[in-house]
This record gives sequence, structure tokens and C-alpha cells, in this order.
Amino acid sequence: MILFEFKKFAILILSIVLLSSCKKDSTTISLESKMWVESNGRTDTIAFSNDLMILNRPKTKIPYLYRDLIDSVELQNALSSFFNPKKYGYKIENNKLYITDFYNQTNSTLVFEPLK
Repeated sequence: MILFEFKKFAILILSIVLLSSCKKDSTTISLESKMWVESNGRTDTIAFSNDLMILNRPKTKIPYLYRDLIDSVELQNALSSFFNPKKYGYKIENNKLYITDFYNQTNSTLVFEPLK
């Protein structure tokens, strides 16, 4: 009887550990759960899926491989054969996504908000 109870307890603990290790951090969930539109011109959008970010601009769609770092994101043009990822500062605050120095906008911060 004690062995049966121990097995149930071990299965419960193992299940909790496995489920908690599969959990994504809240930033990734926030990024991937929405399509984002640039607040100023409202013509550029970005969407995240797994390790891919797609930038949609008028007449252009650019896929990027991305890696979420703590206070920055590392982007690599997925169509480029030259591997040279670049880091861009970003943060999510008040349901807005702020990205610094992104797509030829030196010393500026682009603001994206969820597309409704």
C-alpha cells in the first residue's frame, strides 16, 4: 500500500516538474499572442511565431529569425545567406512594444501596439 501511494506521489511531482518546465516566459507569450502595428504610420506590422518574426511594410514582407534576450532581441534576416544577427533594444510596457534603432531608424524608438 505504501509503495502504491509513493508511486502516485512520484507521478504527481514528475507531472508538475514537466509542466512547469514547458512554460514560456511572459514576454514571449505577449509577443507571440498578437500582431503588432507601428503606432505612428500604422502601415508597418510585425508578427512573431516560434523563432520567426515577420515585418510587413507596404510592398515588402521580411522574415527575420529572432532570439529573445532579456532587454533586447537579436534579429537575422532569414533570406540572407550571410549570418550576422543584430541586437535591438526592446521592452513591453503598457501593452506597447518599443524597439530601438530598428529598420534604419538610428537613435529612435519605434512604438508598436496590438492590432485590433
